[in-house]
Amino acid sequence: MSADTQAWVIGEHGDSEVPLWSRVVVAGSGLVDGGWEGSRTLADPELQELFHSEVRQAAYEIIRLKGRTSWAIGLATAEIVEAVLRSKDQMLTVSSRSHDHYGLPDVCLSLPTIVNDSGAAGLVQMALSEKEMGQLRHSAKVLRGCWMRWGSEGMDGGAMGQKRPKKGALGRPRRHRGTRGLR
Repeated sequence: MSADTQAWVIGEHGDSEVPLWSRVVVAGSGLVDGGWEGSRTLADPELQELFHSEVRQAAYEIIRLKGRTSWAIGLATAEIVEAVLRSKDQMLTVSSRSHDHYGLPDVCLSLPTIVNDSGAAGLVQMALSEKEMGQLRHSAKVLRGCWMRWGSEGMDGGAMGQKRPKKGALGRPRRHRGTRGLR
């Protein structure tokens, strides 16, 4: 992606992720409804197919070809770490607790967030189209459903659906050896 391009994908990382086509900017102009020759509209079926086939399916295609998506995860992690270490006040889509943001139920999902040396310093509420808002509500519902199905321990500090570690002799959680090298 060009440095002159800003594009956002919010919500769940997966099949219910939400591309914010209404917010894509290329060289200062909106990609859709931008008022320039060749500008597309949000209702353009070719644009919708492009998202589905190229963006949503990209991870599946990478996994099919390479077996994993570790490079993309590494690049995203590096960008987040740089924003924290350099206190960049950079807007990134990172998993954040919604706290009724966008009118969503209390759920954690990727939302535009200012990231600096404090970590996730604050949520940013972008103007969304009606369709995007509906898709974001659906994505939150998918994540909320997973949380309800797996258990609510995740919101209290434990991993979702996992039991908290048993305490050892010193009152600390027991450490378990990982499965490094085993596949």
